[in-house]
This record gives sequence, C-alpha cells and structure tokens, in this order.
Amino acid sequence: MNKIAIAGQASHAYSPLKKVLEDNPKEFDVVVINGPTDKVPDYVLEFGKDHLHLQFDDVIYDYGHMVKPERHHVEKALEWAKGRENIVVACAAGISRSSATAYAITCQENNITDALSILYPQLHQPNKRIVYLASQILNQPEIWDSFVNWSSTHLGDSCGSFKKWFDTQQFS
Repeated sequence: MNKIAIAGQASHAYSPLKKVLEDNPKEFDVVVINGPTDKVPDYVLEFGKDHLHLQFDDVIYDYGHMVKPERHHVEKALEWAKGRENIVVACAAGISRSSATAYAITCQENNITDALSILYPQLHQPNKRIVYLASQILNQPEIWDSFVNWSSTHLGDSCGSFKKWFDTQQFS
C-alpha cells in the first residue's frame, strides 16, 4: 500500500501539515486543498517534494457564493496521484476534504479495505460529494457503497438523502 497521510493546515489540527513536512523534508508529495482565494503555504514549497493545489470550499450542496468540489477537482487529484508513493493530503482542519480525497486516491491505488483503514471515525468526516464523485469517475460503485457502510457504522449517517439529491443533479 502506498503511504498516504491526512493533515490539516491549521496549527491546531490533529496532524499539522507543517510538522509532517518539517519532520520529513522532501519525502511527501502534497495535495493542498484550501479556499478559492487561499495560496499554497510557503512550507509546502520548501519541504514538500511536489504539490497539487486544489481550491474549493468544504461543502456538499450548492451554497451560492461558495465553491463546491466538482468532478474536475477530483479527476485532477486522482490523475496527479497516480504512481506517487508518499502523499499527504491536507485541507484546513484535516477532517473532511482531505480525508475524502485521501480515501479516493487510496481506492484508486489499493483495495477499498485498505482505503477505509486510513479513516479514523473519531477524527474524519469525509466530504460525501468528493467520495461520490470519485466512485463515478473510477466507475466503482463499491467505493461509495463501502463508504456509506463505514459512515453508517461510525458516524450514524447512511448518506441516503445526499445520494438521492446528487443523483438528480446534472454534472459535466
């Protein structure tokens, strides 16, 4: 299994990205997920091996002024991650966008059981929209189904209303 870590950019995050990179200089390729106007932190450029910068908010539905994760964001992350061995995925807190993206990347490179093992129920609440898009892009419905089982068991969320809503949407 490829080494994948989930981190947060905030200093109070459970696993702060800055510390992960400083402790392991040039060891990790980094997926930085932050808001539409945010920049890549300088320490990523200094201590990361390579990086991908994705800019969207942590939402699953349409909220007018907020930028939601779209298919092209997930496709870009999956394509960029192919063949990379040590990846750290970071969003603001390391809870939702990063855990969903790390799960998707791990599903692409490994089996779903291994992918689910990177998620910690006490910490992660993966963004459903990212997970659902990844299952469609990779044409593997079991990515979503396994996530729903995990979410139902660990978070008490069967994701049913989200899937019904999402299935009615048109995406390019």
